[in-house]
Amino acid sequence: MRKIVLPLLVVILLTGMAVGQEESEESKATGFWELKTGVGLGRLQNLKSSQVKLRGTTIPISVYRGKISENRMYGGGLEIVAGTLTSPFNNVTDVTTSEIRVHFNYMKRLSIETSLFEAWYFGGGLELRRQSLTNELAGNNSQNSVFSNSLFAVNHFERKVRLLKKDLKLSYDFSLALLSYAKDDGSFAFSAPQTALENGEFNTQDFESGIYEHGEIVSINKFANIRSKVALHFPAKRRSSWILAYEWNLVKYSRVKNYGVANALHTISITRYIPKKQK
Repeated sequence: MRKIVLPLLVVILLTGMAVGQEESEESKATGFWELKTGVGLGRLQNLKSSQVKLRGTTIPISVYRGKISENRMYGGGLEIVAGTLTSPFNNVTDVTTSEIRVHFNYMKRLSIETSLFEAWYFGGGLELRRQSLTNELAGNNSQNSVFSNSLFAVNHFERKVRLLKKDLKLSYDFSLALLSYAKDDGSFAFSAPQTALENGEFNTQDFESGIYEHGEIVSINKFANIRSKVALHFPAKRRSSWILAYEWNLVKYSRVKNYGVANALHTISITRYIPKKQK
């Protein structure tokens, strides 16, 4: 537990110090809200229970609070994604998926400008994520969840474009989890952690473990969490504006080698961007 909490406290402390620097710059930062929804295509393969790849429709809902100035941007938010995944081979397999994600990021603008982009923000992020999967027909394998705390490298690129006789902004975001604490909770039949067996903490009647028990600290080679987004920012009408985006996310984790859970999500989203009202 201590190995997980201490790094997270260090990240929070460093982030607080960075956010609190240069009051003059802070006074120039513009606060904003982003309210997002959309529709997604989810794909899932859980090799612990089946070789079959599932797919289905998901709905994301999220709220994000951020601040942006000439030299930096930062903020945090909550996202919930829910849907139902089915098999293309039968009408029986029906898996309910629900994902909760809390995230925070901090980026500074780099003094680099090319023909591809006019602004590049780079920094770090922290994400707490839990995805729960339920298949009522699977018996002892009916419940599965993947929990993770991840430290990210985050990028944000911007450039102006001309489309439909309007001046728009095109942005691209890319995030990669560098270090994570991950835990895969599944059925009794397969996913009982080896550490529980070795320490005598396991029995067939009432084995339970908390979120920060029997997990592991992993890097890119064992836990993949990649996020990518291409977005068009439309001009503001009055104060607020709209953002249309395509998002792609991949999370892949294998507690037991070659028997992991892979989850991919393609989403078309629409976001209402609401800047803070100027006094």
